[in-house]
Amino acid sequence: MKITPTNGYAHCWNAQVAALSADEQELVGQKYLARRSVREIAGELQTTEKAVESKLSRIRRKLKDAVLAELNHEPRT
Repeated sequence: MKITPTNGYAHCWNAQVAALSADEQELVGQKYLARRSVREIAGELQTTEKAVESKLSRIRRKLKDAVLAELNHEPRT
């Protein structure tokens, strides 16, 4: 799954998204690419909305931490 941010850090973002598990990539894709509601996703996964929100929150934090760590190790131009 490729998500294309509007800034110049797409390579960093895509590398970190690719490092997510298949389930995490699917959840991110359903929420942000397919623009499905948490309620719809929870219904499909037969879980609660709170569980989906919690998992999305953990994934966002994981992506943020990984992207920031990678950017901190990039040479400055």
